[in-house]
Amino acid sequence: MKIKKKILAFILTGSMVLSFHSLISASMDDFSAGPAESVEFPETTAGMLPEMSFPEDTYKDAPDNEDISAWLATATSDFEQGEQEIRIPEDFSDQKPQQISEKLINQEALTVYVNPAYQDVVNTQDFSNEQLWALVDNSDEEVVCYETVDDAVAALRQGMIRRQPIIKVGYLSGEDVSGTLPGLLFDEAVSHTGDPVAGDYLKYHLQECGIEYTYSNKGDEHYLKISYMPIYFTTPEQEAVVTEQVQRLLSGLDLEQKNDYEKVKAIYDAICTSVVYDNANLNDNAYVLKYTAYAALINKTSVCQGYANLMYRLLLEAGVDCRLVTGDGSGEVHAWNIVRLGERYYSIDATWDAVCYPDYAYFLKGSDFYSNHTLDAEFTAFDFTSAYPISETAYVPGAATPTITPTPEATPAPVVTAAPAKTTAIKGLKKKCHP
Repeated sequence: MKIKKKILAFILTGSMVLSFHSLISASMDDFSAGPAESVEFPETTAGMLPEMSFPEDTYKDAPDNEDISAWLATATSDFEQGEQEIRIPEDFSDQKPQQISEKLINQEALTVYVNPAYQDVVNTQDFSNEQLWALVDNSDEEVVCYETVDDAVAALRQGMIRRQPIIKVGYLSGEDVSGTLPGLLFDEAVSHTGDPVAGDYLKYHLQECGIEYTYSNKGDEHYLKISYMPIYFTTPEQEAVVTEQVQRLLSGLDLEQKNDYEKVKAIYDAICTSVVYDNANLNDNAYVLKYTAYAALINKTSVCQGYANLMYRLLLEAGVDCRLVTGDGSGEVHAWNIVRLGERYYSIDATWDAVCYPDYAYFLKGSDFYSNHTLDAEFTAFDFTSAYPISETAYVPGAATPTITPTPEATPAPVVTAAPAKTTAIKGLKKKCHP
């Protein structure tokens, strides 16, 4: 038998603290009850997507009002000429998709998931547009078929690191995993692994992600073809520049013989003394570059998310474990970092300390840090706190012998492939991040 289901608007920014399971389960129940009347979609996409506006230094080659259909056609063509090889089970090659039911689309597929960092402030993409997906959904197209979750996650992660606009993943298993796998792969792809260009760095450079999948089965063979459409804050060209400048900065800090505390302090000082808060673009919702490490490192100005992204990237490049966390700072949406020294993690906030530098008022603090910082629920859950225990007391240099972690090899610059997906205007972490 063959069923085609589409999740046309899973907005997957962040670690996906909300579960896909209940949503997909409900969709399956409704669908199995019988198809509703089919949907007729408009012949054009005009008016279905918000007008897109991009800063000149973010997308220099992009027309101001480029048609989304024309752009996606070009991006898809570029993607199809990339490195993915064709390999699909022959049993499914002659099967055609069925019509999507109106009940499935209208009642279930338009559910939106938002990372807590963007709660109530994100203007999401319209992934419910059938014609948008028709540009990338060819029933005869074949994709690489993986048989392990790890391999599928690695393919999705690498696609996002390269800033590919469309990433297609096939999965073959002995059971139906369509209700959980699309979301699971995304969660794992942006999970923290210690890779400086993945984990939180990838997660907080990603605005959202639409998902479409097609499920087929014959006997004990279950085939899932998943298309991911991420919306990024940066281009592959910008990330290549960041990689080059990160290595230049770290080389200048001469970290090889420093212990972990000395590495953290040197990197913290470099950020606090070179990056200023981007008040000029604070209320410009179309200027999404301010949330990035690129803005902090290259333009020398960003909002708190840019500070925290750059801190995460530099510390992991230096071999010191770090996480980017979000929450409330003096009543406003905020982002900062926790960093590991010894067996505990300590809180640091370069955004706020850049204002009062060199007071180090928010450097390697314990529980007193949280008198004016409140973590989002994701970071107070048992799974997180057990993996990343935050110290109750501030770090005291010399009180314990810090470890010396060998500085890892430089991260290679990402391969520039297809043109990146373009971002719509968002609000994000737009509030002033210092008291």
